[in-house]
Amino acid sequence: MTRLFSHSLTLAMALASATAVAQLKIGVIASSTGATAVVGIPQVTMNISAPQALHPFPMQVHVCAAKAGVDMITRTLALEWGAAGVRINSVIPGPIDGTEGMARLAPNEAARQGVIAAVPMRRMSTPRDVADACLFLASDAAHYITGAVLPVDGGWAVAGARMGLG
Repeated sequence: MTRLFSHSLTLAMALASATAVAQLKIGVIASSTGATAVVGIPQVTMNISAPQALHPFPMQVHVCAAKAGVDMITRTLALEWGAAGVRINSVIPGPIDGTEGMARLAPNEAARQGVIAAVPMRRMSTPRDVADACLFLASDAAHYITGAVLPVDGGWAVAGARMGLG
């Protein structure tokens, strides 16, 4: 029962914080007449999601639900805030080399190689790969992109997002 409560709390916090952070960061004022943006300030926000938003992972029900919710918040706020010039997008990183998460999921070289073999581009991503995607989506080059949920994973999601660990 404690684990279920913990997962429910994780889900609630992820969804509430994604919405609140977007509202604060963007400077959008919701009113009965619609959303209005702060005049003269480019309005872009970026959510960071997870592969669990697209693919079920055992023992990750809380993350699957939370990240799918974050992606739906991204799409819904794109609809609600688009007329005010606000763009909101989401990035789904794949396995990122050198992170605490990958150190836990692939703690030895054999496990690392299994993950790499599961990625069509045959490497893990770097923090720079994810940052570059976010910079693009926040740039003027993406001025007509909103509501996008972009996997930045070397094709890992289309290959089934499996860890290749066994």
